[in-house]
Amino acid sequence: MQALSPDLKQDEVVTRRTAVLFREQLSVNHKRTDRMFGWLMVIQWLAGIVAALWISPKAWEGQYSHTHIHVWAAIFLGGIISGFHVFMAATRPGSVLTRHVIAVGQMLSCGLLIHLTGGRIESHFQYFGALAFLSFYRDWRVLVTASVVAATDHFVRGMFWPQSIFGVLVASWWRWIEHVGWVLFEDTFLVLAIRQSVREMRDVAERQAKLEFVHGTVERTVDERTVELRNEIAERKRTEEQLRESEGKFRQLAENINDVFWMTSPDLQEVLYVSPAYERVWGRPVAKAYGKSHEWSDAIIPEDRDRVFASFGRLMEDEASASVEFQISRPNGEVRWIHSRGFQVRDAAGKVIRLTGIASDTTARKQFEAQLFQSQKLETVGRLSGGIAHEFNSILTAILGQCEMLLADLPSGSPSAKSATEIRQAAGRAATLTRQLLAYGRKQFLKPETLDLNKVIAGMEGVFHHLMGGEVTTQIVSSLNLQAVKADAGQIEQVIMNMAINARDAMPNGGRLTLETANVSIDEESVGRYPELKAGKYVMLAITDTGAGMSEQVKARLFEPFFTTKVVGEGTGLGLSSCDGIIKQSGGHISVYSERGRGTTFKIYLPQVEQQAKTPIKSPSSLALPRGIETILLVEDDPALREMAETLLTRLGYKVWAAPNGVEALSLKQQRNVGHIDLLFTDVVMPHMSGKELADRVRLLYPHTKILFTSAYTENANIHQGILDKGVALLQKPYTPSALAKKLRELLDQPVL
Repeated sequence: MQALSPDLKQDEVVTRRTAVLFREQLSVNHKRTDRMFGWLMVIQWLAGIVAALWISPKAWEGQYSHTHIHVWAAIFLGGIISGFHVFMAATRPGSVLTRHVIAVGQMLSCGLLIHLTGGRIESHFQYFGALAFLSFYRDWRVLVTASVVAATDHFVRGMFWPQSIFGVLVASWWRWIEHVGWVLFEDTFLVLAIRQSVREMRDVAERQAKLEFVHGTVERTVDERTVELRNEIAERKRTEEQLRESEGKFRQLAENINDVFWMTSPDLQEVLYVSPAYERVWGRPVAKAYGKSHEWSDAIIPEDRDRVFASFGRLMEDEASASVEFQISRPNGEVRWIHSRGFQVRDAAGKVIRLTGIASDTTARKQFEAQLFQSQKLETVGRLSGGIAHEFNSILTAILGQCEMLLADLPSGSPSAKSATEIRQAAGRAATLTRQLLAYGRKQFLKPETLDLNKVIAGMEGVFHHLMGGEVTTQIVSSLNLQAVKADAGQIEQVIMNMAINARDAMPNGGRLTLETANVSIDEESVGRYPELKAGKYVMLAITDTGAGMSEQVKARLFEPFFTTKVVGEGTGLGLSSCDGIIKQSGGHISVYSERGRGTTFKIYLPQVEQQAKTPIKSPSSLALPRGIETILLVEDDPALREMAETLLTRLGYKVWAAPNGVEALSLKQQRNVGHIDLLFTDVVMPHMSGKELADRVRLLYPHTKILFTSAYTENANIHQGILDKGVALLQKPYTPSALAKKLRELLDQPVL
């Protein structure tokens, strides 16, 4: 079957196919009829021979006989007629020529049989039978050919040999017309039958064409649908594979992330999915969270629960997403911060069918934020306290200096001397307070040296026994082969003393104070517990008491400045904060361990050093102040302190030039022809020009001039992080006249390099 073009209209396609099918049916019919006539011609040939043998087998001439000529005519003439037509039917079936040759042969065979039967009238019916068989061709033109041959045969033999065709010796001339008329009569009916048969064949062809068109359309539709189904199946398989892959990735992601991935019904009443991280964050089994269990929401602390449901409830309205932060309570009583984000999931119609989201444990971040806020607050307080202490130190230095000079001028034991002594003692206590403020703000000057903590503690043992009294036992556990540390000995003693006093106050009914040293190593895994430290080797000093201990709230604020648990008037709240500042400035860290009723342990960590440790020996004080005759350039921006220092230096025999700042000091040198300057005594922090810059300029003019700095603290001069650089001399405020006099002689008596 030829392929049908889907672009052609149905009528045109059916018409074309009908014509093709009709021609194919006619061709098949012609070939089948040709083969039929081939066999029929053989039968007619044999029938002619039989008729000749039956009717006139012998011919007599007297008493002699021989085979009648009719017999030989039947054999040979009939064989020639039949043989040629059989050959045409066998070699060229379906040909137009074959049909007409067979029609001629049929009429000749009929005429031969009529002749062999003696022209009997009943033998003429062969013509009618032959014409009926020829109508099988369904081609009226074949009947025309046959009728012409039959009419010609009747005319010729009827006129010239009537015995052969009519069985009589003489026949009227119109008799052949009668016979031809009967033939034409039959032809009329046969032509009508042929037309009807052809019309039926065409109808059959048209119906078949329509069926083929429908079948082709159906097949084409089926083929197209088959291709579509194959594509759909392939696409579905790809989609299913992608879905499986996506589900695998999602499950792998959901099961391995630290956040909790969740999915609920739109009303939050049924949990559809929750990732395994739920167990780690909520502290409850995942299996109990599914369905209409309210376990996850029951874990939310009561004061946050309504706010959480209200926030996620807005997802059912116009909001596409919601975010809320709340706290949950785990089964062990631990409270954690949770930040959860939720989103709508809609179907094709736009209806919200579920809610999904992620819940993150933000407890660590909250703690870090609190620590950062606390650190920033402490830093601000430190800066403020350091600034106050700096200014206050200048005032105290002037007070202490004036008191010292006043005491030198007053008779010993006089009321005025006693008052001056009280003033000096009060100023000393104020100086101690400012040093604590500076220690908290990490602004004080340290003079680090290599120390053996065992020796430092041993040197303070007598102080401990005197300080603790008889009700508190002091125990010192010194580690053998303890490594050295680098720190300011005086400041370390201050730290130990401060903690010992706090321990004594925590044991009003007596107890035990233990000081223990050890070499420790902090690895990468443990260093996270000590924010200021790096992995490495440290010396640890543990100070433990058996007092009442402290709560978590007190421990959280322990190192805050001005925080104290003592009654008003018994503490400044700067003791531990200054200790923390000193240790951190020395590169160390303080940690505290305490429980209610079980005492407290402070652990101090300081980096180990390899230098040989030594315990500083303090030189005894001299009652007489050392004097001199050198020229000193005094630069101090505080008027009271500048006046006190100038008076003191003058009394000690020095030639003094005083200036409030570096700019005036340099101009003073040029205007008054000061001459050589033996020593520059300058404050570090001053307006217009720092003490460091002034010292650099003086050294350019007088390379051999000695430099002595003084300050409560500085952040910008030649001192980095409060640690003196090598070769820099500094007198820390507040200083006494004796301290200034000794420091001056110490520098001036050094050989000039």
